[in-house]
Amino acid sequence: MTSSIGMAFGPVGGGYLYDTFGDYHWLYVASAGVGLAGAALALAFPPKTQSEPPADALPA
Repeated sequence: MTSSIGMAFGPVGGGYLYDTFGDYHWLYVASAGVGLAGAALALAFPPKTQSEPPADALPA
């Protein structure tokens, strides 16, 4: 759902930036900022750890 909202409002925001500033420079800057924020958010989560089952555990 979030990606659909972004796809719906992306062209509107891009058109607004183009109409306001006359070029696509700030659209690229904003896109890079969103990408960097997404990468930072993904790196903020700890890595998944593998938990070993107890040695005396029996299969179900």
